[in-house]
Amino acid sequence: MKKTLLFVIVTVCCLQISLFAQKSRVGVFGGLSTSNMDGQIDGLNIKGSSLHGYSFGMLVDIPLGKTKFSFQPTIQYAQKGKTIAKSNDSKTYLALRYAEMLLNFMYNWRGKNGDVFIGVGPAIAQHLPSLRVIKSGDVKAETGIVFGDDPISDYRALDYGAHFVGGIRCRKGYFLSANYTLGIRNMLPGDVPDKLTNGCFTVKLGILVNNK
Repeated sequence: MKKTLLFVIVTVCCLQISLFAQKSRVGVFGGLSTSNMDGQIDGLNIKGSSLHGYSFGMLVDIPLGKTKFSFQPTIQYAQKGKTIAKSNDSKTYLALRYAEMLLNFMYNWRGKNGDVFIGVGPAIAQHLPSLRVIKSGDVKAETGIVFGDDPISDYRALDYGAHFVGGIRCRKGYFLSANYTLGIRNMLPGDVPDKLTNGCFTVKLGILVNNK
């Protein structure tokens, strides 16, 4: 809990400092996500079925001088995980939830009617309370997931990787983007040969407004 609180405080401070930059724009967004986890366990390739979720958050877009580049720190709530098993009337899935910070460097093509943009940067995510869910008909059973670095934990608390984004933005500030976060860190705790990483694709709709 202390790590999560520290993570949020550092992110908010980063966004607050960014707000002082001239010509910066502040944005909010929401989106739908599709996530999965894959890797190798006991020498076998493991990949579950996709799990659908949602995301929301805020960002600051800071022009880098008079270039077409900008820096875009983002803080968001992100749902990740995977579907473990699914049948006609039952479903078992991991609902992993994170407070995630993205530090994107963007390139913007400016046109008469709007912009086209692409970006890339590191992603760092700190876990929030998460669940293993078994749903059968109208009955749902939930079990809390234990995060930590010791072998008795279910998954590591901190995730990190690379984030890729591309999209369009109209002159009024509304934007639509496609995002992919590629997990790099092995989420299995302890010194084990097995490996499991997160992957998440998100479509976001939001708006940027001038910082006043």
